[in-house]
Amino acid sequence: MKLLIDTQGGDKAPIAMLNAVQMAKKENNSLDFVLFGDKKDIEEVLGADAKNYEIVQTEDIITNEDEAALSIRKKDKASIVLASKYLVEHEDADAFISAGSTGALLAAAMLIVKRIDGFKRASIPTFLPGLKGPTLLLDSGANVDCEPEFIYEFAKLGSKYVEKLLGIQNPKVALVSNGAEAKKGNELTKKAHEILKNSELNFIGNIEANEILTTEADIIVQDGFVGNVILKELEGMSKVFVGNVKNFIMQDNKYFSSDEMKMLFMKDLMSLMGLTKYGGSPVLGVNKAIIKAHGNSDEKAFYLAIKNTVDFVNSGVIEYLKEN
Repeated sequence: MKLLIDTQGGDKAPIAMLNAVQMAKKENNSLDFVLFGDKKDIEEVLGADAKNYEIVQTEDIITNEDEAALSIRKKDKASIVLASKYLVEHEDADAFISAGSTGALLAAAMLIVKRIDGFKRASIPTFLPGLKGPTLLLDSGANVDCEPEFIYEFAKLGSKYVEKLLGIQNPKVALVSNGAEAKKGNELTKKAHEILKNSELNFIGNIEANEILTTEADIIVQDGFVGNVILKELEGMSKVFVGNVKNFIMQDNKYFSSDEMKMLFMKDLMSLMGLTKYGGSPVLGVNKAIIKAHGNSDEKAFYLAIKNTVDFVNSGVIEYLKEN
């Protein structure tokens, strides 16, 4: 499997990405990596190991401050642009992973890699740790301004994704609103509710924000603005919760008999909450696998993104979307 790696995007680039690549290569030697970035920086980090990788030199860097679609055209020698073109031009290239600008990555996906026929928008899904198991959130930030039809497409993409990846047939879809009644919400939400209610999808109605982690739905949908606010709020909440639990446990002399038991409990708790399982999310709806890793990814998180990418490619989700 050939994976393209953006070594320039992300807060901890390029060291985190390159260390993660070496970890993944050591674990699975069948993986073939193409590294996009400054060749001098890459060789400095990898040392003698650099000779084992194909390196594509970049001349531009797209930052989070750059306007997404314009940057794809103006900075055509940036890693996101060059890797996306490589993905299209090389049949043996399986996926591209980047922790860089979400907007630029989505723009490159739409303008260079192109949408799957039948879809007007691509979407970035995120799995949330629900009581019944993982719940898929779409859109988690790719599409801030939406039409009601786009939210239906997010639900359709999510349904196919969950069917193929988790094996759930006819997955349940819910729409996040400020009330369970169909008449609740802004105009976008009310129109999206009407479309979903009359669609072929297994739509179970509106849910409120306090039901996001307890809902029976397999998929929850909203526009990317609301979705990203939900995601960031849950990330902040988890840090506060885990931080408070950790402080309590590490000071405890009553419930845990050793520091080893305390650390084991924290590891199991974080795993249960899904905080260490997913290192990245795919851009759904485009012709090849593009994975958005977290912007603050360290080497462990980017390594998880690589593992998630391998699973995503092997799942055949893109082929399934094209056929269905």
